[in-house]
This record gives sequence, C-alpha cells and structure tokens, in this order.
Amino acid sequence: MQKSGRSWDGFIEDGATIKDIDTTAIKKFQKLAVKRIPLIAGEKSAQAILLKLNLQERGKLRRAALLLFGKDPKKILHERLHQDRQVCKRYRHHQHG
Repeated sequence: MQKSGRSWDGFIEDGATIKDIDTTAIKKFQKLAVKRIPLIAGEKSAQAILLKLNLQERGKLRRAALLLFGKDPKKILHERLHQDRQVCKRYRHHQHG
C-alpha cells in the first residue's frame, strides 16, 4: 500500500455500491458540517456529497466512505483487515520460503 501512495482507507472497495451507504447519516453530516465544508451545503444527492468529499473515484466508493457512512462499517473493516493479513502472511512466506 505504501508503494501506491495511498492509505488503506483511500483504496476503492470494488464490491461496494451506494446501497451500502447510510444516506440518512450523510444528510446529518451535511447539516452539521455546513459551516466547515460549505461546498456540500447545496448538494441534494448522497453521491454528489461523497464525490465532493473525495470518497468516490470514477463512481466507485473508497473504503473511507464505507467506514464513515456505511450501513455496516464493521463488516468492511473486518473483511479487509482479514484479507490484508492473509496477503502479508503470503508475502512473508514467499520472502523467507
């Protein structure tokens, strides 16, 4: 991940869709953040807000979007951390094997 220049939460979550997002949470955030993040104040759709917050890339959600506004953020966190551990184990085995 360091080679890509992105942090873990900046990666795209390929299987995720807008259906995985709690749009009520986004609307609450929009109201609370209106003074600090005025660029989202007038947005009507959750997708437009996610885009302006840089939580989407080419229509796909970043992991951060799911952690912040996901209906089940623990699921994504658990699944990806497990997957990343498996990749690290294989890498270490390959390096020392």
